[in-house]
Amino acid sequence: MRQDPNKAKLFFLHIPKTAGTTLHSIIIRNYTKDNLYTWNAIRFPNALLELDKNKREKISVFKGHFPYGVHTLLTQQDIAYFTLLRNPTDRVISHYNQLIRSPNHHFYQEWAKHQYTLLQLLENGKLIYLNNMMVRMISGKLNEPWDEINDAHLHLAIQNLEMHFPIVGIQEQFDEFLLLLCQQYGWRFPYYRKQQVLKKTSASYIPDENTRLAIKQHNQLDEKLYAYVQERFNKQLIDAGPDFPKKVIRFKKTNTFLQKIIAVIPFFPPPRGN
Repeated sequence: MRQDPNKAKLFFLHIPKTAGTTLHSIIIRNYTKDNLYTWNAIRFPNALLELDKNKREKISVFKGHFPYGVHTLLTQQDIAYFTLLRNPTDRVISHYNQLIRSPNHHFYQEWAKHQYTLLQLLENGKLIYLNNMMVRMISGKLNEPWDEINDAHLHLAIQNLEMHFPIVGIQEQFDEFLLLLCQQYGWRFPYYRKQQVLKKTSASYIPDENTRLAIKQHNQLDEKLYAYVQERFNKQLIDAGPDFPKKVIRFKKTNTFLQKIIAVIPFFPPPRGN
């Protein structure tokens, strides 16, 4: 049954490099500015606590880079999270590619000073985003030391998913995930242009086999969580009914058509990203 978005407080747990910015652009069309709060708890852990309590309680949707558990800062108990996962190897590579092209990234200056390869970062443990980040965020144990995420954290993440995440998608099936969210929360006009997508160029980093093996070594629990969510999500797609695949096909065709229109009309603004 579809939840009333005016009753439940929603939490979009945005795991870095999982198409979350594109999803942000759709969310902001469906809520007023006063009902939205964007927060990066990785960089600004105390921002939500510092927000006026009365204002905090009036917000309908919290979105951004924050771990599971922020709902405990609110008095309302009717809450729901949603999030996207991505193939862990692809996510780590994408994050590194973003880092080396983004002077505004908080780690960029240190990277530029040392010119770390991805393999070096996986060996020195200086960038926590590259180490079981999906399990870290969904378990709520974001700041555990490098390589100290274990099976207990994985089980906690799965427990949290089953308790408070009615819908969890995977980036590789973004449109299906988006339509399930629209069905659940009554969102309208979910069409989009992809946001913050790094174009593949000759400068894009392509890891060698040793680096790929290191990614897998340091993200084994993310691999297990991703497999679990894939199976769970596929069951949800089946439960959505026999007509759902047709809805997805129609949506893809319409979205492709609208993207072409947007591309040739310069005064048509793209969705805002966060």
